[in-house]
Amino acid sequence: MTFSSCSRPASTCNATLASPPAHALRASRHGSVLILTTLWLFVVFAVAALSVDAGDWYYTRFQEQSAADAAAIAGAVTLAYPNATGADACTAATAIAAQNGFSTGNTACTSTGNGYTVTITPDTATQTVTAAISQTAPIFFSIAFGLISTAPTIAAQATASIQQDSSNPVCILALNGQAIINLLNITIRNCTIASNAPTVDAVQLSLAQISYIHSLYSAGGICMVGTPSCQPNLLGELTTATGIQALLNDLLLSFQTPPQEFQLPVNNPFAPLNTMAFTAPAHPAPQITGVTLNLLLLKIQINVTAIYYPGTYNNTLATNALVTTFEPGTYILKNGLDIEGPGLTNITAPLLSALGISPNLIVSGQNVTFVVSGGTVQIGANPLSLGVGTSLITLTAPAVNSTSGALNGVLFDITSPVTTSINLGDVLNDLQGVIYAPNAPVSLGLVSVNLTLNPNPCEIVVAQSVTLPTAQAAINLPTSQAACQSDGVAIPHPQYVELTQ
Repeated sequence: MTFSSCSRPASTCNATLASPPAHALRASRHGSVLILTTLWLFVVFAVAALSVDAGDWYYTRFQEQSAADAAAIAGAVTLAYPNATGADACTAATAIAAQNGFSTGNTACTSTGNGYTVTITPDTATQTVTAAISQTAPIFFSIAFGLISTAPTIAAQATASIQQDSSNPVCILALNGQAIINLLNITIRNCTIASNAPTVDAVQLSLAQISYIHSLYSAGGICMVGTPSCQPNLLGELTTATGIQALLNDLLLSFQTPPQEFQLPVNNPFAPLNTMAFTAPAHPAPQITGVTLNLLLLKIQINVTAIYYPGTYNNTLATNALVTTFEPGTYILKNGLDIEGPGLTNITAPLLSALGISPNLIVSGQNVTFVVSGGTVQIGANPLSLGVGTSLITLTAPAVNSTSGALNGVLFDITSPVTTSINLGDVLNDLQGVIYAPNAPVSLGLVSVNLTLNPNPCEIVVAQSVTLPTAQAAINLPTSQAACQSDGVAIPHPQYVELTQ
């Protein structure tokens, strides 16, 4: 008996099984490619969608950063001006942000509107302004592909701060008036003459020969006295800094640093004195010695020496001794100061001038401060004495290691709008310290003509306006920055704004 392992009918057991049709295999492969293609297309479109949105977000971030930079700078520039507040900085910064496309509809320090949030943070203590701008990012395609579920927040931030040009110390500063230089010959080394006035004639120079000035600096313009109204662009001198230098060179002017116009104002480190009040008890009686002369049948009393003591003076402190000494301390002067003569009593000023007598031959005071709340301040030659006046004056402000506190380094703190004339006579005059008169004009004559008394002076004048008058022939004011710093005296400097973050 024969057995077969084939379970199929005998007629088919020896037949060969047939292969699947070729078209069926092709259809199967096509289906796989379609699935993979679909997946790859989804990935490609998703990546493309994310790229489009990400590119838009990057561009939005770039716009925000540019606007934040500009806003921070605008706020800091505003903060650099006197009496500016944090609110002023916010107003300026948000206005610039709006001009750059991020308007919220208001100018508050923190404001939200039109889909934007603008936050301005001014810090008057550190003189910085931070601007932050944020918004919800627009989504065009990414959400459709399920790549993100919520729109991201795009934000940018910038910080700008006020910096000081420490290489350019200012020794004569007009706070809101003109700085006028009419001297025939002037040498001012190591310090700058400046004005914070915004006018085109903020700093005026005479047409006289001027030998050397460290530099000129102005929040407004610099012009030549004697030209029609000091108008800009006259002879091209104010068109460019090069034009200014060319004109000044024609007038034999020499500068260590080129003059600068239309800049940020110079900082006023003495501004805290504006709101301070100083008191002192009544002053002890002065000690005065003198002699009596009979001249032309007139009895004349000559005050030879006078010693004054710190305290409150309700009447004008007027010294007319040949030798005057101010004891150390603070002098509260409610009706002004007069250190100019006539030097004699019971005789008229014209007769004194005719006799050629020089009053106030020597005036000295160490570690003294004069706080003037009224009257006028007159130091130097009497106008009626034909220019004959103080021959030697040495006044020194208290240094940093003294007990004067806020008045350290301050020689004159003139708090009222009084006229101040410092026409320091003939020779050997030496003022050490700050002459501060924020509400008063100062007419400044000869200062430190002979430097043998102090080869490293610290002399700073900050006033409403400052005039170097034509009556004097020369001025030599080489303020030493190191000397001021060692005495604890703050020095004004030009300011600029830079991004710090």
